[in-house]
Amino acid sequence: MTTRRIIVDCQIAYENGARVKASFVTSYSGGIVAQTAPDLTKAINRENDRLIKANRKELPKYDYPMNVITAAMMQRYARYGVDLKIRADGCIQVGSLDAQKQAGKGIFGSGLLLCERAAAVRWELSDREKAIIQQLG
Repeated sequence: MTTRRIIVDCQIAYENGARVKASFVTSYSGGIVAQTAPDLTKAINRENDRLIKANRKELPKYDYPMNVITAAMMQRYARYGVDLKIRADGCIQVGSLDAQKQAGKGIFGSGLLLCERAAAVRWELSDREKAIIQQLG
């Protein structure tokens, strides 16, 4: 018996957060071995997007001190072409900061607590720049 492959361009989002590319296989072939299904692709993606939006949880945003770096921060650096290396002798892995532990929170995927020489310099906005931002709305 020949199986038929129905190919769609969809990533199904599951409740556990996994996103899996999907296509379909059926025993009904009608003489066709494989075919694309653009209308099915659109329908699945439309419903998947609707379900994602309906079930989206607003996650808190954390701002860490300069001595903490997370995987998410490093991903952003990589996206923008920043070549960053952190030496093992200048950091220690941490799952959460003490303040987070008290609140029952943690660093997603853990983070690195950096020594002073490994931490970047953070420039602060001047009062003039803060006033400009306030005027922007």
